[in-house]
Amino acid sequence: MFGIGFRMWQRLAIRKGFAGLAGFFIVTLLPIPLAHSQVWSGILDPSRATDWTKAGIPGGIPNRTTVCNAVSPSGKTNDDDMKAINNAIASCPEGQVVNLGSGIFTITNGITFGTKDNVTVRGAGPDKTTLKFTGPGRHECGGGGSICLGGIKSTPANPASYVGSHSWTGTNGIAGTYTRGATVLNLDSVSGLRVGQIIILDQRNDDIGMLPSPNGATEKGCATAPCTVTITTSIPHEYSVGQTVGVGGKNLARDYVGYFKITAVPSPTTFQYTLNTANIANSGDGYSTVDTNGVMISGNRHITIAENLNVGRACPDAMNPVTCKTGEISWRSQTEVKVVTAIDAASKRITISSGLHYSNWRTSHAPGVYWLASTSGSENNLNGNYAIRDGIENLTVDYTINGGSDNNSGIALRRAYQCWVKNVRSISGDRNHVWVRDGSMQNEILDSYFVGQKGSGSQSYGVEIHGATADNLVQNNICEHIVVCIMMGGSVGSVIAYNYAVDDGSYVTALMMPMMNANHDVDAFNLFEGNDSPSINNDNVHGTGNLVTFFRNRLRGQSVPIKRNGLIGATVGAYNRGVNFVGNVMGTTGAQKDYQQIGKYTSGYIWSLDKGSENGTGVQDDPLTHQSLLRWGNYDVVTGAVRWCGNSSSPGWSTICNSTSEIPTTGITFINGNPVPLSTMLPASFYLPEQPSFWPTPWGTPPWPAVGPDVKGGTASDGAGGHAYGIPAQLCYMNTQIDPSYQQTFTVRGASWSSQEITLNIGTHTIGRYDTVMVSGAAPSPHEKYQVIDRTPTTISYALPVNPGVDISGWTVTYPNILLFNAANCYPAAYGGSAPPARLSLSVR
Repeated sequence: MFGIGFRMWQRLAIRKGFAGLAGFFIVTLLPIPLAHSQVWSGILDPSRATDWTKAGIPGGIPNRTTVCNAVSPSGKTNDDDMKAINNAIASCPEGQVVNLGSGIFTITNGITFGTKDNVTVRGAGPDKTTLKFTGPGRHECGGGGSICLGGIKSTPANPASYVGSHSWTGTNGIAGTYTRGATVLNLDSVSGLRVGQIIILDQRNDDIGMLPSPNGATEKGCATAPCTVTITTSIPHEYSVGQTVGVGGKNLARDYVGYFKITAVPSPTTFQYTLNTANIANSGDGYSTVDTNGVMISGNRHITIAENLNVGRACPDAMNPVTCKTGEISWRSQTEVKVVTAIDAASKRITISSGLHYSNWRTSHAPGVYWLASTSGSENNLNGNYAIRDGIENLTVDYTINGGSDNNSGIALRRAYQCWVKNVRSISGDRNHVWVRDGSMQNEILDSYFVGQKGSGSQSYGVEIHGATADNLVQNNICEHIVVCIMMGGSVGSVIAYNYAVDDGSYVTALMMPMMNANHDVDAFNLFEGNDSPSINNDNVHGTGNLVTFFRNRLRGQSVPIKRNGLIGATVGAYNRGVNFVGNVMGTTGAQKDYQQIGKYTSGYIWSLDKGSENGTGVQDDPLTHQSLLRWGNYDVVTGAVRWCGNSSSPGWSTICNSTSEIPTTGITFINGNPVPLSTMLPASFYLPEQPSFWPTPWGTPPWPAVGPDVKGGTASDGAGGHAYGIPAQLCYMNTQIDPSYQQTFTVRGASWSSQEITLNIGTHTIGRYDTVMVSGAAPSPHEKYQVIDRTPTTISYALPVNPGVDISGWTVTYPNILLFNAANCYPAAYGGSAPPARLSLSVR
């Protein structure tokens, strides 16, 4: 079997089925501890990290050279171009390429890969080939995906539908054990499963649904206070007298919310507490939560999260999964996506890849497995119509006039396995530019440029990873004028690395957005490495998070254009536990004046920790967030030094560290205590074995690594303390020329200044509020970016602290300032060109 190569065999099994292999079983050794051969060993305890080398496509993106169809733009504005591309994809044999020629293709609806696997769509380069979308996207990917690399071929009646589900009873042949790193799972049945199938593991959340009984979730409170409230849970609970229970409604804004001390447990499905407030309103769907005091997966609105949780299966469920008990009310938001590599039908065991990430799988929470399907599909596609090893590369997608909405996506990877987006310039996205979601695994988003947004408010994303996803790689991209460059929600084991985020496109005047959101739903074991971003945010809006790692990032604490509010280096909100920050460079001189705030969220701090809610939702602050937070070897501008704060043997223990440890040496539930590292030496990367191929640029090769406490003499324009050089994506952004085909130039006809705000008369324009413009010839800077805070049909206004005077001769305003981007020009060694000289020479655009 292994003679043909495991990867080739796996690919054939996934595509063709290999039904005859259903009973074949590969003998698998017990899992090797994760500390083995991991470069983070000795820094992070194995319970806090995972093997991030598994992220992305094994062996990298395939370089296909055989062209099946070549398509040139028609020059028409009807649907001819769209039909020609879709037909070319549909007729392309596997392993081949649809080549798109130079010019502008008009796409009236959308591009779809349909049922086609193993096909590449390749343009002549994003500076040569443009897909111009004039209408909203198609719906194969569940929503308006302008380009669909996805497993759904039609919109099902129930978007969460799946074809099969089993209970998961243990690992390695031992019932009731769920060993971290294990690759052999015991099931109650293996019926319906095949080698090569993609499955999703899940279990019940740490919330318990409450029954809508007169004395349960719809309890109206007391006619006169105090009184005893009895809550009836839908399944047996494990609560005890004296514990604090949070009781909240799932859907209603403030109903039935509070934290109470349990006074009695009359039965396994009831508990009581004393209520001191009369006439509480009905709650609708109610959930109760008792803290695990460790890893916690909870979606209890207003108790552990601010809004609704909307990922994962639920009980009751229209598909009636076997893991739901009769009458059960629950959510199942903890997920891991895996591939079945072997099946032992006799023993009811399957082998999976990769091994288990989470350590909190347990029988009491009814672990299960399920696999996805759509309402149409082929028997040969075992993965519920997954898109497999499809790719789009070397082109521009322009959504400026597509009439999109907040639910539209640009390039949608839904139920996608080992697919990719590479060297794509994406302009004016709707909700997002790329959406990876719903069972997607080992996909790659590389070397691309995402600019502009149409999504309303904060729902404006570059790359959004949402739903049950795992082991994806988002690397070496540029985000410009997007509220959130990377939005994570439901991902496990993914890597977000070496991305440059600039101009946050804030929808609130003078408020800095972090541009990287590490936990928006339920995330764990993701790695953020080497990114350059205004900030990083671990929130508790849609779900709790655990065990995310940040390594060698430049977190500036300031944006471009300059902002006045929200200037935080890193936010770790309530119920984000076991988070790791190692070797980061944080803050901007003048923007941050204090080191940390606990239970608060105000501007001007390196760290904002433990805060439960900023908007009065009732979520309590969580001291265990900062108590379980690991910080080692980070430099910040307030301290003015690198903090190795472990114990009395650490450098600067009494001075820099104030004799206070930032290593959580005491364990909490499901997370071990972390020994103080014995060395201040850090590896270059937590997932790359060597300097990556995209590292050399025409403007020089940054040191490897480019950011960290051990980096000296750094020349990055946004650096701090000499600990940062410009990463390749930043160098590409700063040295790539503006695309003149998009840029408009306005001559300033008049100007007025008042209250630190300037108004320019530029004539008729379409520039919107919160757009970013470049102003040339104006004081105090001859060439500066500003965010528009007000506008009329002929004027724009922006913040300017200093009165520039009345001389406006030579002033011009340019908009939009979209790069003439092509990754082949920025990272030639990664695209078959010769590597430039090793010396770094930074040229500021």
